[in-house]
Amino acid sequence: MKIAFQFALIMLIWQIGEWISTTFNLIIPGPIFGMLLLLILLETKIIKEDYIKLAGDLFLKVLPFFFIPSGVAILAYTDLIKDIWVSMVVILVVSMATVMIVAGKTTQYLIHKRGENHDNNN
Repeated sequence: MKIAFQFALIMLIWQIGEWISTTFNLIIPGPIFGMLLLLILLETKIIKEDYIKLAGDLFLKVLPFFFIPSGVAILAYTDLIKDIWVSMVVILVVSMATVMIVAGKTTQYLIHKRGENHDNNN
């Protein structure tokens, strides 16, 4: 029952993100807003990590399955992709590198910030 509550909480936050994106007619997808909202709620300790840990761990275990439809679609539409595959690979590599750099720098910043807060509290 606990995992069902955690799953429902994550879905609620996702739906709030969808609502924000739709209501304000934004180009950023709702799930992105939902995850940002979840991050804010976790960082401000409004939602504790324990409230979503089991469901989050389950999502991480099954994450590779979410990529199967994309892979099948690429294989099904190879005739459409054959003329633009070089551009697609460049875009994928550049965007992947950008995401990795931003995520790494954000993580370093948060670790540093938490270290400062920990030192100040002692």
